[in-house]
Amino acid sequence: MIVKIENLKKYFPVRRGFLHRTVGWIQAVDGVSLEIKKGSTLGLVGESGCGKTTLGRAILRLIEPDSGEIYYEQENVTRLKGQAIRRLRQNMQIVFQDPDSSLNPRFTVSRIVGEGMHIFKLAPKDEIKQRVKELIDMVGLPLDSLNRYPHQFSGGQRQRIGIARALSMKPSFIVLDEPVSSLDVSVQAQIINLLYELQEKICLSYLFITHDLNVTRQVANDVAVMYMGKVVEVSQTEELFNKPAHPYTRLLLEAMPISDPAKRKERPDVKGEVGSAFNLPTGCRFRNRCPLAINICSLREPQLKEISPGHLVACHHY
Repeated sequence: MIVKIENLKKYFPVRRGFLHRTVGWIQAVDGVSLEIKKGSTLGLVGESGCGKTTLGRAILRLIEPDSGEIYYEQENVTRLKGQAIRRLRQNMQIVFQDPDSSLNPRFTVSRIVGEGMHIFKLAPKDEIKQRVKELIDMVGLPLDSLNRYPHQFSGGQRQRIGIARALSMKPSFIVLDEPVSSLDVSVQAQIINLLYELQEKICLSYLFITHDLNVTRQVANDVAVMYMGKVVEVSQTEELFNKPAHPYTRLLLEAMPISDPAKRKERPDVKGEVGSAFNLPTGCRFRNRCPLAINICSLREPQLKEISPGHLVACHHY
């Protein structure tokens, strides 16, 4: 395993009134445990607001987790401070969802991609310039891009710049936060192919955060499904798509868009609405929308259980 997460939690305070007193907590990530294999891709899926991005940033300690353990190649990341965590930044990088806001509009592409190498003094200036050229070529951009600014590129090209910036530190693990969600379908395919080629070439490991299950099936070796801060199912990709166990996973799969008109079917009639992360339901968090809910679902929160090798589900029916 390259990354292992144990019982990770991140809560955000809800403050009200003139004195901004804390009146409750948003449980964005609540006791998540996951493993990411070396050289593979873990897809993290779920509805907007379920805590996917918070989890990804907490793993990198871009936001500090409240409790739990994060291990990178058996080193406890949560206990690192100062220069130790600074060194770790080289090995764990992120590609942000919005390439427009994640790239400094005042910097040229050359400076954006090379800045990390200058800060960490990874090589002399001449070698950094050469490395930047290699990275730009690697992500499929012309060399005349180096002296241009982010606003002069399309969305797909800006995302390639973000990928080149992440690769500049020679990481072994990258969090990809919705890297293709804002792109056209044809550009999505190009970026996905690029990520796959880079993974094969330099043995990268990915946490691929997305709400698009079609993309997940293409890129991920394993999939974790999140709902309201909890992981409710983990499985190898094909098994999850062919034999989904959790009712929420089945709902997501049934709602997937199908391009072939002959295979289209009626969309599922989902009862209830997504609960509030501020006022969570007792027991199972999905019970208000679940067609299989029984009495125990309102009394006790289900825990992840292995129902077949490598397939875990948090549901009282198992």
